Amino acid sequence: MGDPEQYIASVKDLECMLELFERQANIHIHDARIKLPKVFRNISFWDGIVLGPTFFSQRTRKKYVRQMEKKYSWIKDSKAIKIALPQDDYDCSKILDEWLVRWKFDYCITPVTKHLDALYPKFSKQGIIEKGFTAYISDKWIQKWVDIKPTNLRKTDISYRATHLPANFGSLGQLKSQIAKTFTESFNSRILNLEIDISCRPEDKLYGDLWHDFLENSKFTLATPSGSSLIDTTGKIRECVSSQTAEKSFAQIANICFPELDNKYIFDCIGPRHIEAALAGTVMIATEGEYSNVLVADEHYIKLEKDCSNIDEILEKINDHSLVNQIMLKAKEKVLSIPELRLSWIANRCFNWIPDKKELESLKTYTQMFKIMHFRVLRFYIKIKTFIFWIFYRRIILLYRMISKFI
Repeated sequence: MGDPEQYIASVKDLECMLELFERQANIHIHDARIKLPKVFRNISFWDGIVLGPTFFSQRTRKKYVRQMEKKYSWIKDSKAIKIALPQDDYDCSKILDEWLVRWKFDYCITPVTKHLDALYPKFSKQGIIEKGFTAYISDKWIQKWVDIKPTNLRKTDISYRATHLPANFGSLGQLKSQIAKTFTESFNSRILNLEIDISCRPEDKLYGDLWHDFLENSKFTLATPSGSSLIDTTGKIRECVSSQTAEKSFAQIANICFPELDNKYIFDCIGPRHIEAALAGTVMIATEGEYSNVLVADEHYIKLEKDCSNIDEILEKINDHSLVNQIMLKAKEKVLSIPELRLSWIANRCFNWIPDKKELESLKTYTQMFKIMHFRVLRFYIKIKTFIFWIFYRRIILLYRMISKFI
């Protein structure tokens, strides 16, 4: 997940969920950068191994994959039940598919369940694939937004934060940043007394509680479906895109790197921001999409055309307080009504797959007691080691930036 000071709330909740629903289990949440003690690398040590999306997201870097293959090769032969929680499956899909097969994974929970024959031609014959989501609702989120901030106390009328994605995510990926530009240009042509805070600049990105506070302080937020309209099996499209100059348009890059492939596959998912906005009572002004069959246009969000041609209609709707309140209530009600969207659901799904060996009963034997005490000591040692690692890492980054100013 990178630096703990920059954790994204929804990612942290997903990757650390097992500790929240521990069921009297002995759990270690590990930062892959830190070397594991030898005993932890024993193929018989663990009952279950769950690898999260940030571990698999590094498959786009060939050097990283080689390092992980060497550093965590023991997982391949581990006797544990192995569960994968990948995301963005369409990005380097063949590498991911073969990785799961090679490491003998048992289960895969993924937000992308369309075109599985193209994404997982090998693993689909070996393991079990189940539908999941990009983010899940925690009890903390529910409690935070049990009483949403009144609309009249929110300072920002329309807000948006997004990352400008490279062309290898297709036109659907481009829409994420393009909608910000198109909407702003359309909005600026009208004289309106509205407070707008829309940005795709990296320096304006918000993390953790700052992002949630920003969202809760907004009456409306722009949104587009999460996902991609392109499948890149081995990363060749990504490499081609990265080699193009910044002056080239998306259409030019598409013609060079993936001619006639865009929109052949559509991987459209509901994203963390959609769930967070619904819970926070922030009404979405969103382009139409499937949204994992959760959100419906003009019922759970105000529909926005991709070219923003209906902006006058949008501005009329946001002033209809009765309509806005109805959409806000329906969106929150819908996301809360789906059990599979709860963090407890995916945690329990993992626990149900991992065999229960009733460790507490086995504490009667000194051997088991020693093993668990040893585990807890080593886990504490790793946490201290990880804490120290990130302190030094931040100092190195700070020193590097200072030196860069004088070069």
